[in-house]
Amino acid sequence: MSGWPALFAVYAAGDADWNGSFSSLQRHLQTQLRHLQAVITNAHVAGAAQLDALRGPSLRYVLDPEQRFAPVPLGETNTGDPTELVKFVDWAIQTCPADAFVLVLSGHGLAFQDERTRELLGSGRGAISQMILRATNPFSIKTATQSVLVDAVTAVAPGTRSILMDESDFLSVEEMRFALEKTAALLGRPIDVVVFDACLMSNLEILVEIAPMVRSVAGAIDEISGAGLNLAGAARTITAHVSDPKRRNGADGSFFTAGEMAKAFSTSYEPRWVTDSCVAIDLESSPFHEGVLLFTRFAGELLDWLDEHPEAHAPTRRAISHGSKQMFRYSSQSLCDLRALRQALAAPLPDELVQTLDEAIEHFEKAVVHRSVGRQYADALGISVFCPTDSTQFATNRRDYRLLLMGQTTGWLPVLDLIYGT
Repeated sequence: MSGWPALFAVYAAGDADWNGSFSSLQRHLQTQLRHLQAVITNAHVAGAAQLDALRGPSLRYVLDPEQRFAPVPLGETNTGDPTELVKFVDWAIQTCPADAFVLVLSGHGLAFQDERTRELLGSGRGAISQMILRATNPFSIKTATQSVLVDAVTAVAPGTRSILMDESDFLSVEEMRFALEKTAALLGRPIDVVVFDACLMSNLEILVEIAPMVRSVAGAIDEISGAGLNLAGAARTITAHVSDPKRRNGADGSFFTAGEMAKAFSTSYEPRWVTDSCVAIDLESSPFHEGVLLFTRFAGELLDWLDEHPEAHAPTRRAISHGSKQMFRYSSQSLCDLRALRQALAAPLPDELVQTLDEAIEHFEKAVVHRSVGRQYADALGISVFCPTDSTQFATNRRDYRLLLMGQTTGWLPVLDLIYGT
C-alpha cells in the first residue's frame, strides 16, 4: 500500500443562486463536510475537499478531525470548468495517496439535459454541465458532453439538488466525461466510485457515458433534498471494513470492492422525502454490460417493428410519455425508471419485444448493488432512461442526446426519432 486504503475527494458547488430557482447549497455542503471531517482523515480513510462558496473564496483542504491542516483559499473558482475539477483531483491524490479513490460531486444535478439548462440560465453552452457537477461535490467539475436530465427547473422545490451550477456556468456531460477521463489517467486506472450527491443522476445515459472510466456509482433516481447523502455514514462503514483484517484480507485475499464501497453510500442513506433515493450500481460488472447490450437489442428490435407497423407509433409514443410521468416530483418528467417503462410498453408492444426488455432489466437488477428509496420508488429498478413527454421536449434535448454514447450506440435515439417524426 502506498498510502491510505481509501480517499474521499469531495468537490462541492455551493456558488449557485440563480433567479431564485436554484438556491445555494453552501449551508448543506458545509454541514456535510463538517460531519465528514469528524470521522476522517483517519488511519484508513483520508479526506480532501474543495468548496466553492456563494460569497468569498473557494477553499481547498484536508479533512482532519484535529484540524492540523489550514484551508487554502483559492480565490474565485468556476465549478463549471472541468479543468478546475481535474486540478483538485490532482492535488488530492498527490496530498493523500490511496489505494481506492472515491470522487464525490456535490451540488445540483440534471442528468443529461444540457440544452434545457442553457435555456434556463441563458448563459450559453456549458452552464448546465457545471450545475450537475456542483450538485455532487465541493469541488468544481466541468464536462462538455453530458448534461443532467431536468426539464422544468423553475418548478423544482427550493433546496433540492437539481442542477450542478456555478452562477451562470455548469458542467456539461461532455465536460464531465473529459474531467473523469483525466482523473482516470492521473490514477492510472478507473475511478473506484463516483458519488453523484445530486438529483437525477442514476440515469442510463449518464451511466453509459462514464462506464469506461468509472467502476461504480452512487446516485439518485429523482430529486433529493438539499441535505444530500450521508457522506459521514459511508465513511464510517468503509473505515470499519478496511480496518478489519478479517474483512480486508479474507480467504480470497480480496480488498473492499468498488461496488461494496458504492453500497456504503446507499446503506447509510435514509430517505426523507417520498422521492428521495440513493442507488449503488456496479458499472464494471458483466450484468451491467450485458444489460446495455440487451437494451440495445431491444431498441433495434423495436425500431424494426415500428418500421413495419406505423399505426403503432402513436400508442408507443403515448406509452413512453405515460412512463415518464412516474417521476412526478421532477417537474418536466422526461425520465422513466426502466421498470416503469416496461409496464407502460407492455400494452402496445408484442410479447417478444417486452421479453427482450425484461432480460435487460434482469441484468441491470444484478448490477444494482443496493437501493435506499422513499416510498414513491419502492418498486423502482433505480436506473432511468430518457422518455420525452412530447415532441417539443424531445426536440429540445435531441442536439445533446445525439452526442451521447447512449444516442450513438444503443439505438434508442432512432426509436425516438421515428415516433416523434424527426
